[in-house]
Amino acid sequence: MDKEEILAKSREENRRMDEREQQELGNSFGIGGIVVLVLCGLFTVVEVIRGGRRPFQYTAIALGFFSGLLWNNYIVTRKKKYLFGAIYVSICMIGAVAAVFCLNR
Repeated sequence: MDKEEILAKSREENRRMDEREQQELGNSFGIGGIVVLVLCGLFTVVEVIRGGRRPFQYTAIALGFFSGLLWNNYIVTRKKKYLFGAIYVSICMIGAVAAVFCLNR
């Protein structure tokens, strides 16, 4: 490979964001994911202790976050592991949303 081919390949790989932007985006999603999981877990525990409805809505929220994260990872990287994960988590999320409407009456 000559210099021009290497530069063209590098530009193609980083056409949307540079390396620092990608790192910051990854960090923000990581922190956001932790906050979402902690809050959903806390609300689930409180709901179960109070003897209220089944807490499927919090599961749906957490799965929705991860579904979006995996779809984004697939779109950016085009790796099959993210595609399979995104499809699986999306199906689980749809099931949780259906449970919210069908079982929480």
